[in-house]
Amino acid sequence: MCVQFVDGDLEDKEKVVVSLSGQDLVFLNVSLTDAMNATHQTMKIAGVKRLVISETIGLYDEVGGKFGEWAEIKSIADDPQIDETYIRMTMLYNNTQKTDYTLVPFGETVTGAQVSRQAVANLSR
Repeated sequence: MCVQFVDGDLEDKEKVVVSLSGQDLVFLNVSLTDAMNATHQTMKIAGVKRLVISETIGLYDEVGGKFGEWAEIKSIADDPQIDETYIRMTMLYNNTQKTDYTLVPFGETVTGAQVSRQAVANLSR
């Protein structure tokens, strides 16, 4: 497995297309609507079909109350040409003793407001 990190601006379309060409997937750690939509467009140009987004909850109005209002993320384009996985995490904190997590199926309401970074690392194993 080869990982390529690129330092730059997602709005620099030419640089992003060149960087994405030949890649198997894109990992995006930002939930800004414009950045996600721009990434979709450049992925299509570069021929990359797999996108993994890691960000906080709120994209699908799955959080209620004031926290839900604060965490709201504007929707991104639903693009059938991109195979997308959205890892939606609650607020992160450090605690080496808390490695448990709960997976909440799409469409269900999220009730927890925090997860430890150690639990997220445990999920990826």
